[in-house]
Amino acid sequence: MPCYVASGYGECCCLGFIPGGMIALRTHMRLSYGIQGTICQDSLALIEELLLHIKTAMFPDPAVLYTFHHIKNAKLS
Repeated sequence: MPCYVASGYGECCCLGFIPGGMIALRTHMRLSYGIQGTICQDSLALIEELLLHIKTAMFPDPAVLYTFHHIKNAKLS
């Protein structure tokens, strides 16, 4: 994902993996589209997104797993 975002803005793919690179990209996107905010808010938003991805990976929603299981089995039947 970081490589995709960096490439989309004409930056080197590695920028997303350099410390602070994603914050720089997020700030660039915010300024490009005239979205109000600060670098501090960008940093906090990235932390929230990261924590959400970690939580989702470690503790998937049982309802989603249940639904996926039934859809997968229905297609096989």
